[in-house]
Amino acid sequence: MTFVARSAERRDATVAAMRAAMIAHVPGYSTIEDKYCVDLDSELHHAVRLVVEMSMTDEPISDKHMSFFRDIGRERGAKMFPIADLRAGLKVAYLAGLRDIYSMVDSANHSEIMQLAEYTTREHPRILEATEPAYTAAQRELGDKERARALVLNHLLAGRPADGVVAAAGITLPAGYLVVSCRLEPPSDAATRDEILAAAFGSRPGALWRAEPRGLLVLLPVDRDPLAARAVAADLMNELSDAADRPVKAAEAYAADLTAVPTAFAEAQQAVRLVAAIPDAQNRPYRMDELLVELAIAGQPSIRQRLADQLTPLRNGTELQHTIEVLFECGLDRERTARRLFIHRRTLTYRIQRVRELTGLDPGTAHGIQVLRSALTAARLPEATAEG
Repeated sequence: MTFVARSAERRDATVAAMRAAMIAHVPGYSTIEDKYCVDLDSELHHAVRLVVEMSMTDEPISDKHMSFFRDIGRERGAKMFPIADLRAGLKVAYLAGLRDIYSMVDSANHSEIMQLAEYTTREHPRILEATEPAYTAAQRELGDKERARALVLNHLLAGRPADGVVAAAGITLPAGYLVVSCRLEPPSDAATRDEILAAAFGSRPGALWRAEPRGLLVLLPVDRDPLAARAVAADLMNELSDAADRPVKAAEAYAADLTAVPTAFAEAQQAVRLVAAIPDAQNRPYRMDELLVELAIAGQPSIRQRLADQLTPLRNGTELQHTIEVLFECGLDRERTARRLFIHRRTLTYRIQRVRELTGLDPGTAHGIQVLRSALTAARLPEATAEG
């Protein structure tokens, strides 16, 4: 019996294994048949037959046959099925199907099994590239531009080919992007948060953005002048801070071309963790070259601990550490600090004197300011860098 015939004979078991894996590992597939009226078994049967038969010819899946996968993407997009679940489901099904087919390996069809494995490894990315633009086109037809932009954003961040989804979304990509990562404590109401973000970024021409659990990620288009994009980013941070009525911690990294977006994204993510630890960070995006001191502290655990230990005398149930933190947040302006703390100026002077006595560091001198600022940063860094 040929390998194709044997795989056809076993197809029910292979489909059952793929279906079980998708339901177990991808949330959207647990309800896809009832909620989205999808005949999953029929899809999987056709996909297994198509891929097995094509693998024996070793010819790439033709455009005619690829239309089956485009139809799946289009159908999922039209039914608002989550794109992340579509992508994950295709991967899980691919792995589960191969694992089941491997159970048929014997000396008679060993080479054909290996040929199938090589073929599916090569063709699986092409299947993804076919389904996602079709999904995006369906979303665009429904008027859901936000989902289409989100898919383009995800492709750029992952460094995956984006031409198909970009064309389907009707977006023209710039030469490069300024990647801005923000930290913003969200309002208790998620809908209010989304309204704030949409008001600040939704109308920016060419901007790609998404809300994240602890903030926001924005890609601002840069065609020729990165400085102009940086000015826009600074204005946006002020708008966002005003709208949310709370400070924003942000970092930026420049991607000169689209292939550099993943690297810029990683740099901005690392930088914003450092910015989150700075006691006097302003409402503007910082570049990594402005954070070299913080980067050095973060990279030297022993030095970071020694700096943090400078604050130990201030933690004995007093308000002294908080006072110093607010002093830095107010740019060392003692009048503003006293108002923020709701204390008299003389009380603030007394607390600063106590800091001097307990630590040997004078907040009125350049050296004292430098060490205290570094100590406050070091004390916040373990939490800020643990996520990395």
